[in-house]
Amino acid sequence: MTNILLCGGNGTRLWPISRTLMPKQFVKLFGEKSLFQLTVERNSSLCQKQLIVSNEEQYFLALDQLEEMHKTQAQYLLEPIGRNTAPAIALACILLDAEELVLVTPSDHLIEDQEAYTKVLTQAKILAQDNHLVTFGIIPSYAETGFGYIEGGDMCHTFARDVKAFHEKPNAITAEKYVNAGNYYWNSGMFCFKAGVFLAELENYAPEIYKNAKKST
Repeated sequence: MTNILLCGGNGTRLWPISRTLMPKQFVKLFGEKSLFQLTVERNSSLCQKQLIVSNEEQYFLALDQLEEMHKTQAQYLLEPIGRNTAPAIALACILLDAEELVLVTPSDHLIEDQEAYTKVLTQAKILAQDNHLVTFGIIPSYAETGFGYIEGGDMCHTFARDVKAFHEKPNAITAEKYVNAGNYYWNSGMFCFKAGVFLAELENYAPEIYKNAKKST
């Protein structure tokens, strides 16, 4: 399985700690490792390879921090300008074999319960091998307006629900309704699937993104 790490953001909400030339994912906020390094570390138990999607300015930050971890075999996909998440994932998946399982993660999460995290990833891998597109929701602990939400549908497995809808960041009243409903989750921005399955769905539902991604490779 390949870990596609999305790390092209600038983390402007954490300015001045996070800056264009040293965004938050590369800052060592918690001890001796950056959020980027912690992401690579916790995903290495299931992911044998890393594909780093970043902008050109942050390439050497990623390279240096991976070398600190003695990881020198990562692939890189460098963007001259950010074009949002879906095109970045599409370009990364085009570089991989269609049957390759991928775990798409932001590089700025702090996840402290490694045991629970590994268990969830193992379950997601089972679903992805069966050609499902898997996303990860976080049970909300309060009505947060700064996150998007995933609306869960019926249970499709003992440990997973169908996704009924994705919702953009809500206002406070709507966020409260989501939390009280019990089937809404914070959108983690993480996914697991086969590269070819994702591209087939992208071609079907977002053909312009698919066509332009193919054209640029």
